[in-house]
Amino acid sequence: MPSVLGLCTETLPALSDGWGAAVGTGFAGFWLLATGYFAVFLESGTTLSAIAMVLFITAPLGMSYEAASASSDCDLLSDALTNKRMNGPNDDQAYEHALCRVERILDRQNTKQGLGFVVGERVVDLKTLNNITATIFGIGTTVVPILFSLRPNTDDATEGMTSCGLTAEQQQVFQSTAALINASCTYNITVGPEGVTTYP
Repeated sequence: MPSVLGLCTETLPALSDGWGAAVGTGFAGFWLLATGYFAVFLESGTTLSAIAMVLFITAPLGMSYEAASASSDCDLLSDALTNKRMNGPNDDQAYEHALCRVERILDRQNTKQGLGFVVGERVVDLKTLNNITATIFGIGTTVVPILFSLRPNTDDATEGMTSCGLTAEQQQVFQSTAALINASCTYNITVGPEGVTTYP
């Protein structure tokens, strides 16, 4: 009982106050950076931005792994209590009462989430990290292809256009002719500083 109460009232709350705030801030900061690199990746499609995005997404998960393992190890206390119940006296009511009291304390920690490291009122254990990883993978495999399919294809806008270069004299003659009708585009031809572009 004293060891369990020490974990519940002193050790894990003290560690969670420091570690939880730092990791919560790290999750927010790293994932904001990952969102920025994701936008760059959608715009440019560069491999470097994709690698940076993956690193910033997974970095908080790696930082949290050891603490999440410690939270999962707290479940071993329940196994130890079960073993004590199995190996203890069957007719000792005080013994059973003590075991039930410790189990109740452990089960009702952190709004019935159990004992462990806390980030933002949430106990972070290996199960939580696995759920986060599965969610990220699910979003990545469904949303990213959709966003890529919605991107405008710049090749379609210029498909079918042909461009020809003119000499300086030819450009001057053509521009003077085009100036007579006060238009920059006539008969499917566009005149510009780079030359003449025709459209089919």
